[in-house]
Amino acid sequence: MHKQLSTLIISLLFASCGGSSQDALSYRVACMSESACAHGSSCLDGICVEHGTRTLSYACTNDLQCAEGLHCANGTCEPGCGKPYSVRGCPQGNWCTLTESRTDTACVPSSCDESNTPCSQELQCVSLADNTGTCVHYCDIIFMGDQAHDPCPEVLPNTACGILKNHSRLMCLAQSSTARPLMRDEPGCSTSVPCENGLVCVDNICRKWCDPNKQTTCPSTHTCVNDWGGHNLNICLPR
Repeated sequence: MHKQLSTLIISLLFASCGGSSQDALSYRVACMSESACAHGSSCLDGICVEHGTRTLSYACTNDLQCAEGLHCANGTCEPGCGKPYSVRGCPQGNWCTLTESRTDTACVPSSCDESNTPCSQELQCVSLADNTGTCVHYCDIIFMGDQAHDPCPEVLPNTACGILKNHSRLMCLAQSSTARPLMRDEPGCSTSVPCENGLVCVDNICRKWCDPNKQTTCPSTHTCVNDWGGHNLNICLPR
């Protein structure tokens, strides 16, 4: 009875506001969790929505809610693209990011500009193309004994400290959940193919962080290279 009453109230409110069919949420069933929604639907802003009905730039919480060819990224349904943190495959003024599920990519509008549109406090604007940027946390690796500590997962879940091409600062980068994390000295890593914990992707090869003051932080077959490439990046490289 309570569920039916909630459905009726939501339907009446929508009708009184003159909403269009696109604005309508397919199921007018109130929800606090996914379990309240029928099969083939999920919870969005307290209402169950049918999967595949949310079109371009409409709000979403997961990829299933978006129409074919779209993915849920930064809370809206957007078209797919190439590698994260690139602009390839995206309209001008947009960049490619991982979706909410971290299994696909989607184009989203620029969130900052280094000269005109700053980021909020504690975030820095990183330029990805002309007039296109994203806000990130800068990071530094801290050593606790011989163990490298990455602060990024504590600041922002599902991120790791790393570098982007053509940028000198280390920053917290989103990590894909689809690819197998690569091991030390294994080639093939990128912004869409992560390394194992304690490693960083350098020139598409996973390298171990090291402390230049402690050679024991590298295997005996490697040496610690300080400030690699001018990136404030200390990594273990084969001798």
